[in-house]
Formats: sequence, C-alpha cells, structure tokens
Amino acid sequence: MEEWAEGWRREDFSDMHDKIAEMAKLYNVDIIFTDSADIGENQRLEDRGLNIVPVVFNKEKTTMQTKMKVLFHQNKIKIDENMMKLKDQLRKYN
Repeated sequence: MEEWAEGWRREDFSDMHDKIAEMAKLYNVDIIFTDSADIGENQRLEDRGLNIVPVVFNKEKTTMQTKMKVLFHQNKIKIDENMMKLKDQLRKYN
C-alpha cells in the first residue's frame, strides 16, 4: 500500500490497473466509476474484467464531493493513517 500513499504517477498506469483490479477483487467491488474523458484507460480496465461506469467528472464534481463527504462522515470510507499524502490530496480537492 506504500505505493498508493505516494499518489498517482502517470508512468505507472499498467501497475495501477493491476492494483485497481486486485483491490476490486479483494473488496468485492461491483462497479468502478471512472472519468469518461479517459476512454483508453477505461477500456484497459474493462479488459481486466472490471465493470466500469464512465462519469463526466467536470459536470458531476460537486455532487461526487458531497456524496463522498457524507460517506466519510458515516464512516463508510476510511483511509489508513499511513496514507498521509492521499489524505492531504483529498483535503485540497474540495
């Protein structure tokens, strides 16, 4: 998980796809919502057998942020204490 704490690096897409597929299987994720602008990346994730639902992020950003905040407040989403960089990124995103 250390890799994820460091944030996303563009050059590691293949490794990211592998990790996303691994985590989806581990946590029994049925649907993965992705940025509709990344058609190629979405196709590569689908090629790994993942159920991808593209979302127009720039139109849905505020709604997604609100829903995510609610999930955090309901303790339905938790981030490991060691993932400080991810926590910082999420705080800056709003």
